[in-house]
Amino acid sequence: MTISSQWEPQFSRDSFATALKYWRSVNGLSQLELVEALSLSHRAFQGVNQPMLSKWEHGNGQPSLMRRAGVAAFFQLPYRYTQEERRLIQGVEKYDEFFIGNDPVYPCSIEKFINYSWTQLPISIASK
Repeated sequence: MTISSQWEPQFSRDSFATALKYWRSVNGLSQLELVEALSLSHRAFQGVNQPMLSKWEHGNGQPSLMRRAGVAAFFQLPYRYTQEERRLIQGVEKYDEFFIGNDPVYPCSIEKFINYSWTQLPISIASK
């Protein structure tokens, strides 16, 4: 995935819709492809569908804090918590690590993790 710079939208409660649409597009994913990838990445995203993602991108509703942090983690970007969010949860840092290589839907352990953008995915991996 891509490393964020200062002019790119950051994931937070107030800028979630903009960041979601931007980072999905930058990574060359359709809404359906992102929904499928998220649902495979963690059970917290089971039940998320394309119309729901579309609503999130248009700012017509927002996912839970856990899902917002999870989307940011999926794109390997930080989630910027508001003061209110920090007060609501203790140990905020646990959400940053919660989605990475932990609690998968499938009973497999992750031994190696390599990042590829969709356009740089090696053909040997893409054809599996």
